[in-house]
Amino acid sequence: MLVNSKVYIAAEKYDIQLLRLLAAAKDKAAVATLWNSLTFSESTHLIYSNAIEPDKNLRNVIAQIKERIKALLEKGEFMTVLKDHGNLSLDVIRKMVGIMNV
Repeated sequence: MLVNSKVYIAAEKYDIQLLRLLAAAKDKAAVATLWNSLTFSESTHLIYSNAIEPDKNLRNVIAQIKERIKALLEKGEFMTVLKDHGNLSLDVIRKMVGIMNV
């Protein structure tokens, strides 16, 4: 998952659109199985620290964790990511109430 996030950030930086979309798709698949891991928190921190603001493809993938938010809120490392990146908290809340199309 971390590799996908790093590839996404590099593809975004160098404007390689197909690679960016591929990395986002792979990250989306990884979130389904790795959402409850330290890797998820590390990857989320990386994306919210480095992704360009207007492009929210990968942020949308991360915000999909709304169904698992209770379990994630019990994890210290994920709480740290939420505290460090207010935009993540906002994205998850918007996704939870169905008003966000990131």
